[in-house]
Amino acid sequence: MGHPAPFIKFSEMYSHIERESHYKEQLESIAVLARRLGKPGVEIYGYADRNGDTIRNLELSRQRTNSVKAFLTKNGLNGATVTTVAYGETRPVATVSSLESDFFDRRVTVHIRANEKPITNQIVSD
Repeated sequence: MGHPAPFIKFSEMYSHIERESHYKEQLESIAVLARRLGKPGVEIYGYADRNGDTIRNLELSRQRTNSVKAFLTKNGLNGATVTTVAYGETRPVATVSSLESDFFDRRVTVHIRANEKPITNQIVSD
């Protein structure tokens, strides 16, 4: 069983990791861990809350995953080993939308795999 995956939260309607600078150290640690594994598989999943347009939320979650991927590649990861998936608002943390659940829905999770086995289970959020 892997360790909890990093979970990065984003501010509402934002996708730039620079705005979420408090996650910088966490993401740098992820990059270091992944580099030490040699040829890891890194999976980044992006989510959005249910506020606003469904298509816009899908694009926002895509931008969030790309922002995290860019940060990791800037910190030494081979972009070819990083996969991104955007879910938009289709996988909320709770069945009912609320201020709290919306906060946790604006997230990105990062999963690191080595030899097809999970090393981490979660990551970055909005």
